[in-house]
Amino acid sequence: LIYTAAEKFRIGEPVWEGKSENDGLSMEEIIKRTWKPKEKAPPSATPNGKWTLGVWSSHFRNCDDLLKEFNSILDGLPLNEVIYPHFLCGPLNVIQRLEFIRYHIDRHHLQIIEMKRTFKI
Repeated sequence: LIYTAAEKFRIGEPVWEGKSENDGLSMEEIIKRTWKPKEKAPPSATPNGKWTLGVWSSHFRNCDDLLKEFNSILDGLPLNEVIYPHFLCGPLNVIQRLEFIRYHIDRHHLQIIEMKRTFKI
C-alpha cells in the first residue's frame, strides 16, 4: 500500500488528498482513538487455512524484492503527504504506515509469547 501511494503521488494522482485527521499523531494515539478492544482483522487479512505454510512462506519471501526497492520508491517524496487509508485507522502517511507495521509485529510477538506461556511450548 505504501508503494501504491508513492507511485500514485509521484504521477500526480494521490490516493488521498487533503488534511488527515491523523496528522502528527503516533500509531499508538491513532489506535487508541480508532480501535475497539479485541479488534478483528477483515477476512481478507485473516489466515483461514486456505493457504499452506509453504504459500505463506513464499508470500513473505516475495516481500524481500519490494523491500530492496523501498528507498528508491520513496526517494524525494514528502513522506508525511504520501497517504493510503487504513480500514480502521483512517488515512496514514508513510511514516505512520511504517509505525503500524512495527506496532503490528510487536502485537503479534506478544501474542506468541502469551501462547507459548499458556501452552508451555
